[in-house]
Amino acid sequence: MLQVYDRVLASQAIPTLVTLTVLVGVLFSLYGVIEATRSHMILRIGNLVDERIRGRLFRIAVRARLGSTRTADPVRDGEALRNFTSSSAVLSFFDLPWTPIYIVIVFVIHPTLGWLSIFGIVIVTLLLIANELLSQNPAKDVYLEMGVRQRRTDDTTENAEAVVAMGMMRAMQDRWEHATSTLRAYQNVASDRSSSVASASKSFRFFLQSAVLAVGAYLVIQGEMSPGSMIAASVITARALAPIDQVVASWKSFIGARQAWGRIAKFFQLPDSGSRETQLPLPQATLSARGISVGSPGNGRVLLTDLNFAVKAGDGVGVVGPSGSGKTTLARLLVGVWGPLSGDVRWDGAAMDQYDPEQVGSIVGYLPQRVELFDGTVAENISRFQADVSSDDVIAAAKLAGAHDLVISLADGYDSFIGEGGSLLSAGQRQRIGLARAVFGKPFLVVLDEPNSNLDGEGEQALRETILRLRAGGAVVFVIAHRPSAVEAVDYILVLNGGRQISFGEKSEILAGNSPVVSVGAGLGR
Repeated sequence: MLQVYDRVLASQAIPTLVTLTVLVGVLFSLYGVIEATRSHMILRIGNLVDERIRGRLFRIAVRARLGSTRTADPVRDGEALRNFTSSSAVLSFFDLPWTPIYIVIVFVIHPTLGWLSIFGIVIVTLLLIANELLSQNPAKDVYLEMGVRQRRTDDTTENAEAVVAMGMMRAMQDRWEHATSTLRAYQNVASDRSSSVASASKSFRFFLQSAVLAVGAYLVIQGEMSPGSMIAASVITARALAPIDQVVASWKSFIGARQAWGRIAKFFQLPDSGSRETQLPLPQATLSARGISVGSPGNGRVLLTDLNFAVKAGDGVGVVGPSGSGKTTLARLLVGVWGPLSGDVRWDGAAMDQYDPEQVGSIVGYLPQRVELFDGTVAENISRFQADVSSDDVIAAAKLAGAHDLVISLADGYDSFIGEGGSLLSAGQRQRIGLARAVFGKPFLVVLDEPNSNLDGEGEQALRETILRLRAGGAVVFVIAHRPSAVEAVDYILVLNGGRQISFGEKSEILAGNSPVVSVGAGLGR
């Protein structure tokens, strides 16, 4: 513009105009290549960040669900960080260092315009600080309320049968609507504050560009600069403020990414369940618990204490006690879902946490109280979705669990899809397939939490036979029981009451006594 206004128009030199146009065309083509390269690079940087952290965040997210509180979503935080680092908003931060260079050029054109540009940068910077102060708390509130609404959604959809059957739809919808309204209110506050500051910044930048023209025009009238310099100074001033303006506009997403990274950094301070360099041999002989207290992750409330027992390969233990006595807590401890607050569980003398997490899958079989199957085929669920598993191993597990006949009675046998959460199966079918999954690979430790709660007579007989076969194969089997039939195939009884171990010993001695054990295990063995 400087050359066109000051030289071409004054001299009417067409060759100079053509040369300038060609030169500018080449430069803008190069600019386009650089912009495209930057966009491609920033996308790949975002993907690189994602690749570095997503695996660990996934593991943390899974373990976070084991606790009593679910206020954070590490995977969502990782996605927010990835979206920001791969967006054009990041480029505005890289453009900021050019602002002083543009201001120096404006000073060269005329010092007065340079000082005017600095004044503009100060104002825009103050707006940026205001945006930071006004957006921090609303951004945190939005994140927390998003978690509340997601939990309301998950709770309702996961219990859809009860919601529909008992006419709870309106009540659940009202709770969800309330959470949504609260979320929208916080989102509106955050968006209004951010957009107001961004609009003020853009308006001021436009005004400043016009102010530079006005002051430049005055200086041209005074003979202190040329018209071309006036136009060039206006354009360069706008370019100097553009990165700051873009930063202000993207500050909301920047705050979200920064807060997400703060939470991720806290997650990364937790011990990772990644692989260990030295892998111990799989346990084959003993399991012991010494001086153990167990608390719920998240709040640390002690749920079970004074655990002391030892068993050997081939032993079967029935765990009995009234509701709330700590039976399920014990199951979670034994399989490593919850860690002890004190004491430790040892396999062949080694603490559980000394084993590689991938080894634990070969050591432990678990049938939780609520059988959790996954969307896929029966074979995939039995094999725990492991790759390169032979059909023989899958069928062997089903036969060990007494579920083979059940599986082949399905339309597609082992290749039958079971739907999300096993929704296409009955409760009894889910429990028997869950049992087959628990015994897959013939683990050393098998923990069955209420394994016969949904079984008919045939299923209970198959369960007893499964427990006996597991024990004969050298496995240690713990059975959490309320019904007498569940402990017929075990030889030891562990009695819990009030979150404490009351007694542990051979079944015949425990059930024959007149101690509190008999009342706690009411009906067992009778």
